Amino acid sequence: MLGRRFVALSAALAIASCASAPTPAPASVASSAPAVDSPTASPLLTSEQAERARSEFALGQELAGAGRHAEALSHFVAAAESYPAWALAHLEEARCRMILNQSEAEIRPALERALALAPDNPRVHFALGRFHENFGRDGAARAAYRRALALRGSYPEALYQLALLEELAGARSEARALFERAFKLDQANIGAALGAARLAEAAGDVAAAEAPLTRLIEREPDNMGHRQKLADLYRRTGQIKKAKKLQAWIDAQADERQRRMRPLKPSRR
Repeated sequence: MLGRRFVALSAALAIASCASAPTPAPASVASSAPAVDSPTASPLLTSEQAERARSEFALGQELAGAGRHAEALSHFVAAAESYPAWALAHLEEARCRMILNQSEAEIRPALERALALAPDNPRVHFALGRFHENFGRDGAARAAYRRALALRGSYPEALYQLALLEELAGARSEARALFERAFKLDQANIGAALGAARLAEAAGDVAAAEAPLTRLIEREPDNMGHRQKLADLYRRTGQIKKAKKLQAWIDAQADERQRRMRPLKPSRR
């Protein structure tokens, strides 16, 4: 179970991971209210400490962006130590620890510090949801995702993760609505599109099941996997003519690709 959850964690954090953390400046953090100021000199924080925090954070971002999270972690820790009141530094430390599959005891302190410093930041609550889900506390994870959505209703990652948990719990109607909202906000979220299609089909709403698959095809017309899923849907729902026509087109495209890839025969000259 934990192995499955660790795989899911890595996939979700690829969307909102250390690699994609915003630049440590007030304007870039403002989208996740409340604002979490970047380090500035003050009576409690010298200019040297502020600069070190910014520098360490930037290095952490650069390394995480290259997939070097083990190296990035020490820089996020240093940024948080240089500026203990900077919630974003603690949040990125916690995220890196989760990506590295560290223990609950190693992850929790940084996450709790971020939550204490920025209790109304939806990104903190999303990370808290991933934390709870990763360690099997689905009820607590759902509550954290709902809190993130209460703070920011247009949060596709939180909608998607909550949808997965609701489907797992058997709340198909709620899960379907969440998948649909997530995909409407993020057309690149293939999982949300497939979830919406899957649950619409299960509810007998064939037209609604076709719609997200059609949008995926429009977005990625060369992706035969999307077209195959639509052909399979046609077949399962008794639309045999549509299924045969689309399947024939898919097969013809596959044959054409194979012909193009076939090596030329050596010349007899």
